[in-house]
Amino acid sequence: MVRGQNEGDLGRGRAGLDAALAEARASGAEAVAVVADMADPKAVEHAAEMAEREVGPIDVEIEPEEFRRVAEVTYLEYVYATRAALRDAAA
Repeated sequence: MVRGQNEGDLGRGRAGLDAALAEARASGAEAVAVVADMADPKAVEHAAEMAEREVGPIDVEIEPEEFRRVAEVTYLEYVYATRAALRDAAA
C-alpha cells in the first residue's frame, strides 16, 4: 500500500481483513474491507464492486512476476503443510 492512497481489501477472514483495514487507516488511507469467498469469481466480482463504491475505482499495476510469486506461494503453502501433516500422521 502507498501512503495516502485508498485501499479495498477482499478476503475470507474477517480478522485478517480488520487488521489490514486498521493498518491502512492508520497510514491515512480511506479503506474498506469486504469478506468474500475468493474461490468464487462472482463473489469476488461483487466484493470488488462494493469496494469500488466505497473507495473509488480500482487502479493497480501488478507485474507478471508478482502474480507468479503470489500463485507460487499460495499453492506451495498448501503442498508443504499437507506433506508435513501427512509425515506426522504416518509417524
